[in-house]
Amino acid sequence: MLLARAQIPLHLSGFWVPIINQDPLASGSLGAGLTLYPPALLSIYVHGQDMCNTMVNGKCFDFSNHLRSIERFLGVRGRGVGIKCYSRGELGEGLGLSAALSIAYAIGLLVKSGASISLNKAGTAAHYAEVVNMTGLGDVIAEIRGGGLVARVSPGPPGVGDIDSFPIRERVRVAVTSVGSLTTPKMLVEGLHKQFVEGFKAYENFIRNPSLESFLINAYTFSRRTGMLSSSLDEALKDKLKGLIGSGCV
Repeated sequence: MLLARAQIPLHLSGFWVPIINQDPLASGSLGAGLTLYPPALLSIYVHGQDMCNTMVNGKCFDFSNHLRSIERFLGVRGRGVGIKCYSRGELGEGLGLSAALSIAYAIGLLVKSGASISLNKAGTAAHYAEVVNMTGLGDVIAEIRGGGLVARVSPGPPGVGDIDSFPIRERVRVAVTSVGSLTTPKMLVEGLHKQFVEGFKAYENFIRNPSLESFLINAYTFSRRTGMLSSSLDEALKDKLKGLIGSGCV
């Protein structure tokens, strides 16, 4: 039985200032990112007990930690509730897909419980799950409230945190490729201090001149200074893209 359908944009964060508090709802990040379209298409439904409860692009994933976190927060049992998702992105690519899945699941549980659908309530539950599982600090509020170029100006979920959106006039396409694996929990634990210092520099620079060009420049600098973009990878990318860079396409 279908409970709900949702279309949720993905989110690519360029730089961030991690803010981690004992209270997950006071945790989050400052920073900026791009919301990406076409959106992820999600269906939340009631299924048999022996079926996979999280399907992404036809593949089954163990998303149980997030699902249980959302159930605890909302006080709703989710037994038999599953998600099917079609997306241009995959889990683990840094595109905020776990946030989109969490938002959709929270919406499904609200429908199942007979409660009114509140995006703030669903977003708060999803943000809680993202923070306690260390898989994201700002994707939820950007995906629910943002559009275009999104600045996270106060940490927290919708209704607690705050954002500002800057519509993009240019026609922009984002190309994504996987060159290695670094999980969000590992990234946050191992590079927390450097991300805080360099993220705050990037954030301050961007807020003084919020534009797509400023976002890209500060995201590049942040990636280099935090070690997420190595010298060898930087040179390899520049070599591959030099024709496009020269023509102004990148």
